[in-house]
Amino acid sequence: MRKPDKKSDKVYNWLRAYVDENKFSANLKLPSENVLCMRLGVSRETVRGASGRLEQEGLIYKVRGSGTYINKAVALSKDVGNQTASVKIGLILQGQDANANSGLISGIKTVLAERDADLHIFFTDNKFSGERNCLNVVAHQDFSGFIVDGVKASLLNPNLDCYRNIFAKKIPVIFYNNYYKELKYPKVINNDYKCAKELLSLLIQAGHKHIVGIFVYDNYQSIEKFRGYVGGSGNLGWSLTMTMSNGASPMRPMFRVTTRRSENF
Repeated sequence: MRKPDKKSDKVYNWLRAYVDENKFSANLKLPSENVLCMRLGVSRETVRGASGRLEQEGLIYKVRGSGTYINKAVALSKDVGNQTASVKIGLILQGQDANANSGLISGIKTVLAERDADLHIFFTDNKFSGERNCLNVVAHQDFSGFIVDGVKASLLNPNLDCYRNIFAKKIPVIFYNNYYKELKYPKVINNDYKCAKELLSLLIQAGHKHIVGIFVYDNYQSIEKFRGYVGGSGNLGWSLTMTMSNGASPMRPMFRVTTRRSENF
């Protein structure tokens, strides 16, 4: 019988959650031993003990000289989490910005901690394929409901049939930030139009005369921010120049808007 080790169990549970979160993602590489030691405040021996358990279960495998990776086929076949919880919530996020998601995740965990509930987090990489793979699996795992940050929500989504399948199963869904207009699910969003307009006003009040905004155009948030930016500029009589850009990734086109104060203003 394995001797209980609280530190090893802590690392093991963290790694199990990491595997669960990233099994629909293209990010299949685990953090290095050094990173895990620093992040979790444990020794290399503790990390190796915990990762060894996962390796025995087939959830991860090691490649000499490269690192440790998630065994996707095995991970997809396992339903990780608290099997005795009365409520099981799935949180489906884009996953590119850990800082942006941290507040949401922390808030949800705080609420669920007061109930007999289990939270499962999944990342889609903001890709239709990642979203579809995720929905096709979790739809059959007895979830009580889902919180979803949509993928490229301003574009025509090819996965609406997956959501309609979930709807047919009478599983509640609520969208956070990005939603799909074709679906009649409730949503929680910011007033990005108003936020952008007020931000532009504050920059102008601070004396800025040359302001640049960079926006992606595959989600509603950015489109609403663009509308607020342009609306605020137009009301003040400022001139606009727009250029297209691939930004950091050719797979996610952006547009850049430069605002200048008119000479006759």
